[in-house]
Amino acid sequence: MMWFVRMPASKNRSVFPSADEGPGRAKSRLLPRRFSLRSNEPLVFARGSGFFSILRIFTLWLALALPAAATAKDKMAIDPAAAYVLVEIEHLKDAVLKGTTAPGAITIARYDPVGGDVRGGDKSPGTLLGKKEVLRIVLGSKPVAKSKEARLYLVQVPADTWVIEGSGTTAFSLGSRTFTAAPGQIVDLGRFHPSVDWLEGEGPKDMASGLMGAAFFGSVNPKDLRPIKLDWRPRGASDFPLPPALAGKTLVAADYAEGAKFGNYLGGLVNRIGGRATRGQGVVSPVAPASDVAARVAADQSEPTP
Repeated sequence: MMWFVRMPASKNRSVFPSADEGPGRAKSRLLPRRFSLRSNEPLVFARGSGFFSILRIFTLWLALALPAAATAKDKMAIDPAAAYVLVEIEHLKDAVLKGTTAPGAITIARYDPVGGDVRGGDKSPGTLLGKKEVLRIVLGSKPVAKSKEARLYLVQVPADTWVIEGSGTTAFSLGSRTFTAAPGQIVDLGRFHPSVDWLEGEGPKDMASGLMGAAFFGSVNPKDLRPIKLDWRPRGASDFPLPPALAGKTLVAADYAEGAKFGNYLGGLVNRIGGRATRGQGVVSPVAPASDVAARVAADQSEPTP
């Protein structure tokens, strides 16, 4: 289980780790804040006394244990001249404790393909955006539909080249994928499955061990935090239906380009989007095996309804 809180981001952190560094090993350095992050501050792990850690665990467990029927919302009027992205994100399971589930999240950022960095970053200072311009968007709240297994997001974005910058506190600065969103386009990013990129032989704690760690050490987090990775597949007939706002609209599949690298501006761990297993491979975010897809679809017992 991962318990997140939003903390004010007064500075950006940047790092360009070498190709020899493994995921999560790079140290970030402080930079003067140059970006307007709006309300999308980095997420950090909450730590505290044992009693309050246990209270947090119980509160989150109670909220997740309550039955939740699939829902869908439609409060968006589509601007035919604007760019939009549609994406499905599965829940993050067994992140720290076995049997826990939390909504998955993905951060996308505007990207300079010429400079090879997030706009305004160390390698692309000439593309610095204005204070009121959107640089990055966290897709992790206000879904247009949700079920037991995933959430569907539809957001308006500035027309530009975008990179999948990270998930949670992990930046995919060692290798990610970019896509373009043009004016008047609704870009379907597909369905992402976030999971912890455990080292061989590692795994989540059981509930008893987690509670004991919270009581004696003030945190349920493992000694060495591990980064997140993403599996990907196209959206299919078994996934969420299109929200009513997109009725009669034409969607385009994301024109993904692999291998984008950039600075770590999220200030957390670093990884490749597809995890340790994709190191040295051309495709950095593998398509989920058909057996895994079938298992996850079967696990989603709630049918999304408009």
